Amino acid sequence: MRRLVLFTVLASTVLSTAAWADNTSSATAYSIAVGGTPVEALVDSGTPLVVPPTDRWYTTHVSRGRSYCAETQAGVRFDPTTVTGPEVNDTVVWIYQADATTLIVSNDGVSGEEPAARSLSRACFRSTLPDGSQIFIKVTSDKGAFYTRMRIVDTTRYSDWFFIAGDYNAFTLIRSTVNFNILYTVEWRDMNGAIVGTATGTLAPHGGVVVDARTFVTGATAGTVQIAHDRAESAIVASTTVLSGTTGLSFDAPFATRQPW
Repeated sequence: MRRLVLFTVLASTVLSTAAWADNTSSATAYSIAVGGTPVEALVDSGTPLVVPPTDRWYTTHVSRGRSYCAETQAGVRFDPTTVTGPEVNDTVVWIYQADATTLIVSNDGVSGEEPAARSLSRACFRSTLPDGSQIFIKVTSDKGAFYTRMRIVDTTRYSDWFFIAGDYNAFTLIRSTVNFNILYTVEWRDMNGAIVGTATGTLAPHGGVVVDARTFVTGATAGTVQIAHDRAESAIVASTTVLSGTTGLSFDAPFATRQPW
């Protein structure tokens, strides 16, 4: 009986220790799903030579050619220990490759950018890593200790049809909804999912562009289109218009973001 009790106590201690491991380093990073529920934690800038900073680490996987944003939201708890004010809850978001050292992108505030967030952060990028690559996300505090939420979303936009056989043309129309430049990449895929064309460019603030599939696509006459970019999830709207000059037939294939898993 004593051995059983002792074993139970030890097992409980081990499980409790594992369950309460803090995600304050890449080695203890919490797994987070792209498009999943925002995660909440306390971050602390610390006090030099007195209190070390408390950073929060998360990890997930990304796919080549798609675009992502990790963004924070502070002021999520009624925390009496937090000093309030417009410039206090200041976060920084860092995104690293699988070695947790090679920086992909970081952001220290999105003031002035739409969608606006004063003193918070939104780090966005288009992945050039192989499908299924692991990344790490670190959230730090620039000022004080406060609770913050972080989420990561797939910002890629997808359209399910283009057609350029005969005299048909497929024009992809892209419009910026924000007041910053947007770097974008359009990829056309055939019906088997293989990339058959790529175009890149920069959208001016609130600007628009029309991209003709015939200029970039080779080896296919029909398929799908996707757009990756380096701004917020809602930073662009787009559609592909397919039309024939002789028959007058035309139709639109609007783009949509992929919903959470």
